[in-house]
Amino acid sequence: MRLILILWIFLFPVAASTQTAPDFEVTDIHSLDHKLYEDYLDQGKTVLIKIFFVDCPPCHAFAPHMEPFYQEWGAGEYDVEFFEMTDKPHDDDDDVMGYTDQYVSTFPAISADGNSIATVQPYKDGDFGPWFGTPTFVVIAPDGTVQYGVSGPGVQATLDSLDNALMATGAVKPNQIPLAPDFTVVDIQNQTHKLYADYLNQDKTVVLQVFNTDCGPCASIAPMVQTLNEAWGGGDGDVVFIEMSDAVSDDDQDLFDFQESHNHSFIGVSSEGGSVDAVTAYKDGTFGPWEGTPTFAVIAPDKTVAYNIKGASDEETIDLIDDAIAATGATQPNPPTMAPDFSVVDIQAGAHNLYADYLNEGKTVLLDIFYTTCPPCNSIAPLLEPLYQEWGAGDYDVEFFSLTDKNSDTDPLVATYHTNHGSTFNAISRDGGSLDAVQPYKNGSFGPWMGTPTFVVIAPDGSVQYGVAGGNDEATIEAIDAALAATGAMKPNEENPVSVQGQVNFFDGNTGVGNAVVQIVDGDENVIYELTSNAEGAFTLEVLPSEVQPDWEMKVTKNGPAINGVSVLDLVKIQKHLLFVEPMTSPLAKIASDANNSASISALDLITITKLLLGITTEFPGGRSWIVLPADTDFGPPDFHPPVIPTPSYSIPLQDIIDGTRQPIFIAVKIGDPQGNANPG
Repeated sequence: MRLILILWIFLFPVAASTQTAPDFEVTDIHSLDHKLYEDYLDQGKTVLIKIFFVDCPPCHAFAPHMEPFYQEWGAGEYDVEFFEMTDKPHDDDDDVMGYTDQYVSTFPAISADGNSIATVQPYKDGDFGPWFGTPTFVVIAPDGTVQYGVSGPGVQATLDSLDNALMATGAVKPNQIPLAPDFTVVDIQNQTHKLYADYLNQDKTVVLQVFNTDCGPCASIAPMVQTLNEAWGGGDGDVVFIEMSDAVSDDDQDLFDFQESHNHSFIGVSSEGGSVDAVTAYKDGTFGPWEGTPTFAVIAPDKTVAYNIKGASDEETIDLIDDAIAATGATQPNPPTMAPDFSVVDIQAGAHNLYADYLNEGKTVLLDIFYTTCPPCNSIAPLLEPLYQEWGAGDYDVEFFSLTDKNSDTDPLVATYHTNHGSTFNAISRDGGSLDAVQPYKNGSFGPWMGTPTFVVIAPDGSVQYGVAGGNDEATIEAIDAALAATGAMKPNEENPVSVQGQVNFFDGNTGVGNAVVQIVDGDENVIYELTSNAEGAFTLEVLPSEVQPDWEMKVTKNGPAINGVSVLDLVKIQKHLLFVEPMTSPLAKIASDANNSASISALDLITITKLLLGITTEFPGGRSWIVLPADTDFGPPDFHPPVIPTPSYSIPLQDIIDGTRQPIFIAVKIGDPQGNANPG
């Protein structure tokens, strides 16, 4: 009955004090003695003190209303006693007697003769708040806490405030149905729950089950309670189920084990989370005789309580609870027709939106609801990654998600679990929003919650296949495979790779060039594949045709010492060309002669090569030592100058090679070596 006290103290922050009321002993105008603690507070009564004096006009304004208010609260025979005490030394017994007779007041009145002055002094000297004169009203709860200066803007508003202040102490008027006391608890998932703020004030009905983990009848009815919870929306509709242990010995792990064994998805609170104190009001007779566990109470949004709902059997008890819930005005939700959307962030900090990123793009989604220490989850986990790869590893019609349903599973824990099982698909911890994302699949909306792991297949149209399972892990994988296929998703085509066999030749065309770097690059020059030619200049590359993009090209590069193959004879050959003594006709020889990369052959090329031969320089301008071109390059008509090769001509579109329209054969030219004497290795 008294648990509600703390809530109301916070609702009256100006009037409340952490200091307890001082004891007093007074004698009323009828010579009766009264002791605050011994006669009232220690007996569980709340005390209202009205501080007044007989000539106080505002006091007279309130006086006609006090006696009806006193009668409403039981005239001292129930949970509350009223006192009025003068704060003026000249108000003797006769003065106060005349005042009370005038207003026909029947509650105890204390004059200066009965020790009122000393009694009210602590409430006037600022110990409990500023003194604003008479009348001043003080409400003292059975535990001695004080609500000081209770008032309102007018007589009726003040009476209403007093009414609320008295109820806040847990006091109940005669024939009044007691209201559910507020509570704040922490569940086994470390989530905080406040009865009023989180539920009743949000127009939700609360089903409270008082139980303990060693209670046989509790275990018997447990599966039916989960079914009823799901029928009422699993916490996402008008009704919230909470089970609280009344046993101090029931810790979080005990509650966790109990809930897991019965597939409970609703709130569970152990003694560690404050359950024992929270259920006291339901065991102390406030709402009716205590008959043991399990005890069910249905709390309506108006805070009224239907207590100890019980039938002749478990089934009848569930039916009666169902009726009691409906009587609060709650309605059962309509079952959803489509998967609810979600936005989550995975353990790699990647954001995912179910509809925008996947379903609306025509993808099917598999949800694996698990938690890291779940034995069946760990058993099937190694089989999920091969299935993921078989369905294209997220790059085709299907994406996989693992989402924990436990608040204790943080990013690091889920990352470790994922790594231990070699999983590469998306994993979401509580940090990334998994709890909200999986809740619709635990509340009974799509079918009975059977615990973890639970597999959900969501088609692109949002339709749901829930609880996909088989008789064992292998059978479950087969069932998931079939469920994915049933959405219209298709696995990647099983295609044989195309073998691309190419050659890099020296510019004479008869010798292979070894250690040439063969690359497949995209339009931004990002390297997709890379390999090296062997000593004979040959290379082999395997690609899947379906992977090839329109902008992929094959090109070859080679590096090495600039001096390789360069001699005085090359200078002579270039000089004869310049003097028209022996002009070069080979475009490759002309390209090799352009040592300074000027797109021309001149005396400057002779100087560049001479510097290299004399050791003045160690490389050619631009750092290149080889130029590698497709063998089918069109050099145009013979010309005095070396042909200008546009950059795109140094590579071959990979699709042309796969289609057979061009061959992957390249010719390597050593810069500064128009004679072709370089070592091509």
